[in-house]
Amino acid sequence: MSRDGEWGDHIILQVLANVLRRNIHVIRPDENILVDVQHPQDPRQFLLGHIPEFHYYSLEPGKKMGVKGL
Repeated sequence: MSRDGEWGDHIILQVLANVLRRNIHVIRPDENILVDVQHPQDPRQFLLGHIPEFHYYSLEPGKKMGVKGL
């Protein structure tokens, strides 16, 4: 999803969290969201920012991620 034209939404984030068995913490201007998995393999969380109705982006230093979303 890092390529232009690739889209993702909250369902894709949940699937990604389940497959990777890591929680994803999404920071938004209006609220923070935790995409949770039952038994995470890794206690570290992926940290994403989200501009509502537009774009997800990595908040981790040195990580490049551009995921257009709903």
